[in-house]
Amino acid sequence: MKDESVLLCERCGYEIEGLALDTNCPECGLPVRTSLPQSRPGSPLQQGGAGATWRTTMALLKRPGRTMADLRIEPTERASKRMRRQFLLPGVLASLGVVLFVGIRDRSPSVMVSRLAELAGVLFGVTVAVVIVISILTHVEVVGVRFWGNRHGRRITKRIAINICAHAACGWSVGGLLIAVGLPLGELIEHVALESNVGILRGPFLLARYILPAAGFFTGMLLFEFWTWKGVQANR
Repeated sequence: MKDESVLLCERCGYEIEGLALDTNCPECGLPVRTSLPQSRPGSPLQQGGAGATWRTTMALLKRPGRTMADLRIEPTERASKRMRRQFLLPGVLASLGVVLFVGIRDRSPSVMVSRLAELAGVLFGVTVAVVIVISILTHVEVVGVRFWGNRHGRRITKRIAINICAHAACGWSVGGLLIAVGLPLGELIEHVALESNVGILRGPFLLARYILPAAGFFTGMLLFEFWTWKGVQANR
């Protein structure tokens, strides 16, 4: 694996360290200036501002390769903090889904008010549980990305792997949002199945409270994996 400080062509990986900025890569013809680290504008997450996670998620959905190619490779400590912050939103979203699920199931505002302390505990507990789970999965991915890079001669250092996964973690937020919608929606669908004649759909409808949040989680995980792969392709 080449040293991280050596400048490589952004397109083909050819070593262009020491070449004049106004020349092109001898291998593929890409301008040397394009491959400079400072030529990357940074992702919306790195640029900051209101709704940075949302804007980054939308950019990854529309242009995953381009968005990953635009991100700056920040120092390991800063990227690690950014990655850890990405774990909180999915946890909060999933916990809100649980609370909405309980509210629809009980169908009684007075019962909800009497159980505020219990619901607060649920919010906290689910948030912590989700944060722990996706934290473990994300750190396993960081190790996996580095292992793959070493096996295939790619320059995927710990710093690069963490920067990639910090952005790919936006997939977990999508999963959290889908869980937040899927849990109460599944309860409503089950209620319809119990109160109405839905024919052969009765079985799936009765399982909707499990199927929808599970589908939301796996959708988030697949997005996380896909965006990680696009990040590796753009930062190898």
